Formats: sequence, C-alpha cells, structure tokens
Amino acid sequence: MRRRNLLSLGASLALGAVTTSAAAASPFGIRLWDVVIVGSGLAGLSAAVSARENGAENVLVIEKLPILGGHSRVASGSFCAVSEKRLKPYGIKTTVEDAVKESLVIGGPE
Repeated sequence: MRRRNLLSLGASLALGAVTTSAAAASPFGIRLWDVVIVGSGLAGLSAAVSARENGAENVLVIEKLPILGGHSRVASGSFCAVSEKRLKPYGIKTTVEDAVKESLVIGGPE
C-alpha cells in the first residue's frame, strides 16, 4: 500500500471518529477530534488556526513528511495573506477584497 493511500485511509478513519460533541468519550480510548486537517502547508496550518479561533478544541493536523510545511516550505515564490484584525493595530487598513483586486491587476484575471 502506498503511503498516500495509507494516509487517506487513516484520515478517513479519523474523520469517522469525529463527533458533534467535543466532550464525547470513546469506549476504546481513542481521542476524538473536532477537526482533522490533512497537510501542513500554508492552507492546512491556516485552517488549523482558523478552526481554533472559531471554537474547535481538538484539532489534528496530519502531515506525510517528517517536517511541517508541506509543499509551501519549498515554494520559490511569494504568497499573499490578509488579516484585517492583525493589521489594524499597525494602522494598516486593507481588506481581503482589496488584496484580490490588487492580485488581479498585477497577475491578470486568468
């Protein structure tokens, strides 16, 4: 079995164990997760932070590589991220919509 298939199987099993109640106890001693994220690249880690900020208590991030970062750690380009609440204390006023418009002007609509 390939590692990716094994990872998919493990993620499916983990997702099957997720319940709507974070306090639910498992009769088998298996830890229950509110959110399971596959991949620790920028999207995965951003999703993990967002899940915690939105009330998830038990968040599991699964990564197939021995270190965190996924493909993002070897990206040769840059990326754009906007967090209005984190920029506000620095006097920076921008929105996600402004960032999207700027990206479309710089990179083109396609």
